[in-house]
Amino acid sequence: MGVGKAVGALRAGLGAEAINQNFLLEDQSMSYEGDQKQDKMTMKDSFNLFYQAALAHATCIWPFMRKDFGREFFGMNALYAILLMTVMAGLGNSPAMVWYFFAWIGMVACQRARTFQLVRQGWREHSKYWGYPALAMTIPGISQNAALMVVEPMICMIGGTLLCYLDTTVGGFVILGMFSGMVVTGVEAERDRKAVMAMEDAEIDMQRRARMYRERKQGH
Repeated sequence: MGVGKAVGALRAGLGAEAINQNFLLEDQSMSYEGDQKQDKMTMKDSFNLFYQAALAHATCIWPFMRKDFGREFFGMNALYAILLMTVMAGLGNSPAMVWYFFAWIGMVACQRARTFQLVRQGWREHSKYWGYPALAMTIPGISQNAALMVVEPMICMIGGTLLCYLDTTVGGFVILGMFSGMVVTGVEAERDRKAVMAMEDAEIDMQRRARMYRERKQGH
């Protein structure tokens, strides 16, 4: 009897140890999956941070080239742009960057006043609309897409190069606008493409289900 009890206790102990090992493996697996999810979130957050930095920089440039911005465009975007220009002025030790900042403030005030005037006249546009590329569209026969992706970057490059003769910090800052503008425009174009594709897929699904519904009604 004593031997039987000892064997039973040994089996129970081994079973408990196996259960504990299984729990340990499950915990490790869950921890690994959690780490993977955190890695994915980190990559997403990094991209969002990069996009927001590009949008903040583009916001420093666009008021000089565009018009008819959405009512809420100069919200957090303007705050990030102010922080960016402040940092650039400090790092570059550039008085000209300070003057650029004040000129930007004046242009934003003018753009806001124009937007409110248009709204009072019944104008409707997306609240986050990033503005009409008025300067680039002065070229005859140019499409809006070409104005956004080709002409505006060229304006930033040429204008920034000329400004480099006055101050390299301001000139380089404006030259970077050719990249930040293209990044923001490209990302938003891709989002629009996917949104339109989703709408088309939804339309196709509704048509298919409507056809199935009609066939089912006819079958009865």
